[in-house]
Amino acid sequence: MQTEFWKVIPNIGACEACQAMGEGVHWEKPERPHPNCKCEIISDTIRVHIYKQLQGWRDAVFETFPAGQGVNVTIKSLGPTIGGVYMTADGSDKRSTGHMKPGSSATFRFTKFGKIPLT
Repeated sequence: MQTEFWKVIPNIGACEACQAMGEGVHWEKPERPHPNCKCEIISDTIRVHIYKQLQGWRDAVFETFPAGQGVNVTIKSLGPTIGGVYMTADGSDKRSTGHMKPGSSATFRFTKFGKIPLT
């Protein structure tokens, strides 16, 4: 799944071609329809937010989703005792938080440039 897309934001009083380009999203960067086009073309990415809470020893959560080429994973220790998390991406990239004190957090970035999708 491609995660980057573009939107065209037509200026007030824009021509019909620009107004038509402003509907929906474009999966490839669109070309301006005429040389004097002043419309804004912005890029954005699809974001996936998953919230799961692990309750104890050997508790596990598995998520599979298309994520393009990079995934940020943030882990927060809710306490009341020291905890930790072991993660894998695509079964090969392995990470661990180590021991985490209550209230602490750690963020990891998994990337697989050239290998889409990262699951």
